[in-house]
Amino acid sequence: MSRGVIQPSQQKLAEKLTILNDRGIGMLTRVYNIKKVCR
Repeated sequence: MSRGVIQPSQQKLAEKLTILNDRGIGMLTRVYNIKKVCR
């Protein structure tokens, strides 16, 4: 398997993962901010 060459399916998977990761971080920061406000 040659490194550096990404198949389209792998690229789509990576994009999905980054989007999910961004959403997860956004949710976490939102929850954290809400908790900070409630205290």
